[in-house]
Amino acid sequence: MNKNDKQIKELLDLVTSQEDSIGKIKRRVLNTNGIFHYDEKDFFNINTVSEVKTIINALAFLIEKESSWYKACDKLGVEETFLWKGYSFHEWLGDLKARLDYIQWNNRKDTLSKTKKRLNSLVSSEGKTQMEIDEIKKLLCGK
Repeated sequence: MNKNDKQIKELLDLVTSQEDSIGKIKRRVLNTNGIFHYDEKDFFNINTVSEVKTIINALAFLIEKESSWYKACDKLGVEETFLWKGYSFHEWLGDLKARLDYIQWNNRKDTLSKTKKRLNSLVSSEGKTQMEIDEIKKLLCGK
């Protein structure tokens, strides 16, 4: 293996280590029905949203609604729990946070996958052969 192949091998080992550290994302059961409505015509499915800004906008909307709700309750001298479309603020928050965690995990996984692909394309033929021999040794020796 040449000098570049050794550096690439070290970087590939680092990528593999990071892939192992992020693990697999746990599937989460939603607290809500998963459909976030601003109104009857403007809504999105939490399970399919891929833009972080969409999640931020929904949470900002809920924060404003909850704040206004409790201010109105205070002015009227009543105690009522805030619900949006039948679910509490914390139920929505949990679902939105869970989706954000998934988006961030998925973005990291994609970045690592692309990096690994780029690094593998840089390995020389001799380096690829050596790396394959090393993998076979691991299989046979159980290491």
